[in-house]
Amino acid sequence: MDSEIFVKELENKFRNCADFAKRVLTNENNQTLTVLYIINLCDKKYITEGILKPISSNLEKVFDKETLPGILATLPLSECIDINDAVQKILSGNALITGEYKNKSFSFVADARSEDGRSISEPDSEAVVRGPRKGFVENAMVNLTLIRKIIRSEKLKVINKTFGNKTNTDIKIVYYEGIAKQEVLDELLKRLTEIDMGSCVDSGFLELKLQSKKFNLFSEVGNSEKPDKVASKILGGRIAIICDGSPVVLTVPYLFTESIQSAEDYTKSIYYATFIRVLRFLGMMLAIYLPAIYVAINEFHKGALPYSLYKTQMQTRSNIPFDIFTEMLVVLIIFEIIREVGVRMPKAVGDALSVVGGLILGDAAIKAGITSETVIVIVALTGICNFMNPTYMNTNVLLRFANLFLAKIFGFFGISTGFILTLCILCSKKSFGVPFMTPFTPISENILKDTIIMKPYAANKQETSEID
Repeated sequence: MDSEIFVKELENKFRNCADFAKRVLTNENNQTLTVLYIINLCDKKYITEGILKPISSNLEKVFDKETLPGILATLPLSECIDINDAVQKILSGNALITGEYKNKSFSFVADARSEDGRSISEPDSEAVVRGPRKGFVENAMVNLTLIRKIIRSEKLKVINKTFGNKTNTDIKIVYYEGIAKQEVLDELLKRLTEIDMGSCVDSGFLELKLQSKKFNLFSEVGNSEKPDKVASKILGGRIAIICDGSPVVLTVPYLFTESIQSAEDYTKSIYYATFIRVLRFLGMMLAIYLPAIYVAINEFHKGALPYSLYKTQMQTRSNIPFDIFTEMLVVLIIFEIIREVGVRMPKAVGDALSVVGGLILGDAAIKAGITSETVIVIVALTGICNFMNPTYMNTNVLLRFANLFLAKIFGFFGISTGFILTLCILCSKKSFGVPFMTPFTPISENILKDTIIMKPYAANKQETSEID
């Protein structure tokens, strides 16, 4: 295509775009070079020092497909295929250099993306006492570099993809060749191909779309803001998905056992780390089943409580006009309202509102005869235990209410039935072809050493996948 026509078509594509810039340079041979880019997406200094200045200093030369790369040797250059490719490259922060010599047009793309953005800092959602403090940022290339600094191997492979029909968001699929299973990679690429989305402004959109349609209450996709954690998962056979514009990196497949593990466990004594993992698992069980068990005992199985405890409990409820189920349901809903308000409000206001609101409402509700001290203690303990497992924090809330209704209708029989049904769903579930409950079903002795009970092993000597 003629260079002049090519430039006019690009100008037409970017009409009414005030941040679209064009610089025209003409040499002594009346040869014209045109530089096209988006202001602020490109580094202004890089455009000036790396493109405009070298060209201006060599205006006496003839620019063609062979000489131009030598003049701009400091820049990574790639040829532009067509008009659509040029548009996407410019929107990605590249500068397009186009010209013509002896009726032969040429177009090069120079990587001049601006690196302005949030500095690397410790993520608030995954703060650690001991361990690396670095966290991912909103730049996909920076995030990839952070992983590369940990895994310094040529076997760390990267696949570039574009996602979203309207946003054309860059995503990078990162895996370790020889450890990641090819079947998992194929399944991931297949799902990405099948997804039809107009926009993708955060990795959370992609995370939801990657879930299978069956029993997606338990997530099949992990996420993290810490490079060391993602690097460890890659070395364990996972595949990372970096989404440009998001500081959260996704990992697949995601197994149930990962929800009770933490990167900080490997900096502690194996005995204490095992103890903490047991606490996390027990905390998850209490967060789901404690309110239901309390209702079931008081509704159907009063004899399960010691008489003195039952008598004391009845005395505290003597002036309460609601039955135990209604009382528990109301207090749980109020707790969720306070928690949601604390999350949505600005941090300084939200923290104060959560604490003050909880104390005032709890004390006032007891004095007003709306609820008893026992129910307040159970709801508070349930809420605290729920925070021990952030991965399934929202899932636990839904299961808690479901089991509460089962306890009201059927007692312990309902809770047991719900537990067995949930267990069957988990055991039949797969995450990108890998059984979700690995290594429990099917049993894998090699991986059982690092589930709830942690045994010492050298992570840096690991040469096989954890999910085999």
